[in-house]
Amino acid sequence: MVAAGVLLVAVCTSAVGQTSEEGAEVESQESEADTPAFGQVTNLPLPRFVSLKANLANVRRGPSRRHRVDWELLKSGIPLEIVAEYGLWRQIRTWGEVSGWIYFSVLTGTRTVVVTSPSATMRSSPSADGQVVAIVERDVLGQLRMCELAWCEIRIDRHTGWMNKADMWGIRLDEVFE
Repeated sequence: MVAAGVLLVAVCTSAVGQTSEEGAEVESQESEADTPAFGQVTNLPLPRFVSLKANLANVRRGPSRRHRVDWELLKSGIPLEIVAEYGLWRQIRTWGEVSGWIYFSVLTGTRTVVVTSPSATMRSSPSADGQVVAIVERDVLGQLRMCELAWCEIRIDRHTGWMNKADMWGIRLDEVFE
């Protein structure tokens, strides 16, 4: 059995001043994130998945250091979904529906997933008939290697195998790549 939890911790901090103009900028970015588009800064598709490069990252209420820190992400490799861009800031969402703004330099394009089912079976081939490689518990992170329509090949520690997309978060259900 493979088990290694992901840490996402709420942080209480004092609020730092936010002007109404800054709040309007954030609202504007959120409404634009509702429709598939391309980022105004990177010209990359929105939404898109990335992962956390740092072992500690602040998730802020808005796109600047003047905004309050609402969350801290405490483990590199956490999959995140970018839903908006504003300058050097990216509005992200986690599998637990936590959202906020994070500085771009703590992100990487390396794709990871998190197991969302209570337990998931990693198999030797992309089929329910494939030999069992490992049983993976909820909240375990894995590196995404390739995806077919219903299955993805992932690596968790020293185990590599195929898992059903329905058992993880960090990949769109219609996404296929090698």
